[in-house]
Amino acid sequence: MENRLNKCNQDITDYVEEFRQFSTKLMSHLEGFNILKTVLKNDIDHLLTRVERAQRDIDYFESAKESPTPCVDIDEEFLEQQLTEEQESKKKVKLMLNASCNYMITGFKSLKIVKKSGDAIDMAP
Repeated sequence: MENRLNKCNQDITDYVEEFRQFSTKLMSHLEGFNILKTVLKNDIDHLLTRVERAQRDIDYFESAKESPTPCVDIDEEFLEQQLTEEQESKKKVKLMLNASCNYMITGFKSLKIVKKSGDAIDMAP
């Protein structure tokens, strides 16, 4: 009977030791799962933020597409003023080009006259 009691105590001690090892393993696995759970939660939060941002962009583009008025207000007077200034600057450039061409043509005519009169003077005895 004593041997049986010793064997029973030994079995209980072995069982308790095995249970402690199992408990330690289980706790380490649970810690690993908690870490993975935290990482997964952060990834899901990040993904949710990106989806919300994409949804806002889609809503914005849909509303911009549906609105008949442009997104930027243009001052009509300012636009007309810019067009007028552009036309005036083009006219000035044309006048300057014409003036320089006329000046060059006048210079050529003067050279011709000088050359002709120079030829007439050279031929005279």
